[in-house]
Amino acid sequence: LFTTVETLVLEPLALKTQNVSVWRVLRIARLARALRVVRFMTFFQGLRVVIATAYHSLDSLFWSLVAVFVLMVVFSTFLCQLLHDFVVDETADFATRTWVNHVFGSGD
Repeated sequence: LFTTVETLVLEPLALKTQNVSVWRVLRIARLARALRVVRFMTFFQGLRVVIATAYHSLDSLFWSLVAVFVLMVVFSTFLCQLLHDFVVDETADFATRTWVNHVFGSGD
């Protein structure tokens, strides 16, 4: 960093690196920026906790969604198999069979 500053800033301005006051000003400016960041971080500490909590719970959220999806598929398959015999049975009431097919048997 020192050689980059010396090459890009100090040489075009014809300043020598022995000038210590320039480095003190740069050091103080860097310290002030660091203190501002610390003040900003303590101001949003609650938000950081919420974001970190949400980030660390993504694994659990993913696997719980997978579990819910699997349960929905299993129980919907079970329900379709259970109601299939009733829907195709011609001795049952036609209006009831149509309602069961519409509510449980269609993809709409």
